[in-house]
Amino acid sequence: MSALSEFSTVSPAVAVFNRKLFVAWTGTDQFRQLNIISADQPDPLNFANKRILGQDSLTGPALAAFQGKLHYAWTGTDQFRQLNIWSSTDGLNFGNKFILGESSHFRPALTSAFTAPDESNRKLFMAWTGTDGRLNIWSSSDGMNFGNKQTFNEYSIGEPALGLDKSGIYIAWTGTDDHHSLNYMSSDFGTDFGNKKTLRASSMAALALAYVNLLEIDSGPFGQEYAAWIDPFQLNADALAVIV
Repeated sequence: MSALSEFSTVSPAVAVFNRKLFVAWTGTDQFRQLNIISADQPDPLNFANKRILGQDSLTGPALAAFQGKLHYAWTGTDQFRQLNIWSSTDGLNFGNKFILGESSHFRPALTSAFTAPDESNRKLFMAWTGTDGRLNIWSSSDGMNFGNKQTFNEYSIGEPALGLDKSGIYIAWTGTDDHHSLNYMSSDFGTDFGNKKTLRASSMAALALAYVNLLEIDSGPFGQEYAAWIDPFQLNADALAVIV
């Protein structure tokens, strides 16, 4: 375990880019400034090159690698709590900031996924919970200009999570029902989401998703989408197919 001498009151973000591990977080200074730091791989993780980015947020950031850049998204502190994104070719020096004109009380989610059977056709997806509580998702082919917005008639108490595996893209969230049940939907190529599943699990906070490639078998790679959540104070993790 590597303990960083850094502090935050909201969730950090992690991503692998250019063979390095990056951690991003919202600081506890009076301005709640955004930060990022990197570590070479593999172990031991020697974190260095911390950057204070001069942008503020009341929520945690999101990270994703896409088209040779590390993309960093957050919810601003302006009166509308607008979503922002910018990018970096080295993971430390960021620019080309875009204010996206969408708002949230929570942080957004980011992932890069292919949008056709040809895996070379990839887009950057962003999902968020609107100020009305409804889930949204849209995509970008350049990491700056987003479109094809979809707003779902699904509500969440926090930010959504995005994940992917060989079959498509997942959006997962904690519901607003009495039990705050965990839910997810999937899409082959990020266009038509459906097959909503409500899990036999609940949480008072947002959940996290990750794809794990467990082993290689004769018919090809075998992997599983996993979810992690708090219920109510204990950490849990399981495969989506197991907890449906």
